[in-house]
Amino acid sequence: MVWPVQAPEIFCSSDPGKNQEAQTPLVELRGVSFDYQGVVVLEDVHLTIWPGEWVLVVGPNGGGKTTLLKLILGLLTPTAGEVRLFGQSPGKGRHRVGYMPQHMQFDSLFPVTVMDIVLMGRLGVPSRRPLGWYTRQDRQAAQNALAEVGLTGLEDRPFAALSGGQRQRVLIARALCSQPELLLLDEPTAHVDPQAEGQLMEILQHLHRRMSIVMVSHDLGVVSPQIGSVVCVNRRLVVHPTTELTGEKIRRLYGEDVRMIRHDHRCSPEGHQP
Repeated sequence: MVWPVQAPEIFCSSDPGKNQEAQTPLVELRGVSFDYQGVVVLEDVHLTIWPGEWVLVVGPNGGGKTTLLKLILGLLTPTAGEVRLFGQSPGKGRHRVGYMPQHMQFDSLFPVTVMDIVLMGRLGVPSRRPLGWYTRQDRQAAQNALAEVGLTGLEDRPFAALSGGQRQRVLIARALCSQPELLLLDEPTAHVDPQAEGQLMEILQHLHRRMSIVMVSHDLGVVSPQIGSVVCVNRRLVVHPTTELTGEKIRRLYGEDVRMIRHDHRCSPEGHQP
């Protein structure tokens, strides 16, 4: 399956901010800046993410997308400004977040299984001891997470033997294993074929029914009907409803024209057909 993106239409979700005055934002960044070895990565960032939202973060390489996620998690400390997660400091709210990093370094010769990888998501759960054997509850949570990403039956499969799309789903299952309220995904559709990308997007649509999602992507064509806002990051940050993401705004973000590919068409000897 190929996830359909019909340019120039970009879909806007229903308003996730109803009754926002009675809610606590999941994420708040107030005047946040971050420098790395004297180089400004993010500058004066303001961002609020409410319960029920699905937010897509886009921008050029080196623009600060991954840094933004790490600031939300408290893995990095801002040079200036304040980050709040569930109304608390990131360190106190982090256990309520599932995180899938952009890269996972592993030795393909190391005999780690799918279940071993997914169970790592239980290590930060407050209800379990930080050391000791995994419990029956831990393993049940891992089984449930694998079922949600369609990988039941692969528990004992070596991680290195999986396809790229299957590996991405295992890493999403690891993020789900802690039963989070907010899912942060850094490039979940990178390095996978169109069919695997479509499967991942279907999984995320299902997950969005019960949790908020913040997803980084290099692909401007990854727009689900449920994504309500696009966060454009290139040192500074601008939030657009998906209906307002025009070609001119994309050019300003990337500094050049960006080609958009229509996945709902195919080429044939008779010509370009829907």
